[in-house]
Amino acid sequence: GLSYLARIRDYRQSSAEGDLAFAGGNWAKALAEYERALKLRRDSSVEGRAAECRARIAAEQAAMDRKLAEARRYRRIQEEKIAPLTAKLRDARLYSYIGEVDIRDRVQEVERALEELEALAADAEFGEIPEVWALLGEGWDFVGDIDSAEKAFVRATDLRPDDGRVGRLLGRLFIE
Repeated sequence: GLSYLARIRDYRQSSAEGDLAFAGGNWAKALAEYERALKLRRDSSVEGRAAECRARIAAEQAAMDRKLAEARRYRRIQEEKIAPLTAKLRDARLYSYIGEVDIRDRVQEVERALEELEALAADAEFGEIPEVWALLGEGWDFVGDIDSAEKAFVRATDLRPDDGRVGRLLGRLFIE
């Protein structure tokens, strides 16, 4: 084994490395160093810092788990709610360019889709999703309700200010 002096030296080095990693927010490295130090010598302050590292690692993992769950929920909402309504709106818009097609049925489909979107926007689970509001804006624009379209686009922009697409759509309302 190591001599007593070598053990003390290694303990101090591991403890100091742990403190540096801890100060830098590298909880995993700090924990590894503290655990190495604790194998060489029991010390309640090092045990406390190791426990703090474990707590912070657990908190970071919990935050990552929440973000992953949120991403999955967002993808589910996108696939189950937003994509079908987007398809209805795009189909209706395509038919509006064909001269001999009566688009009144398509406009009614869009109005029904807008009712679904309004319900989504009013729901706490979906009301903070910018795509819901952007799609509402596009739908209201399509059926000619410019005031509602503007409000929806502004809400989408509030939720995601860096979305250039929504900014362009909002700008187009003012130009037309």
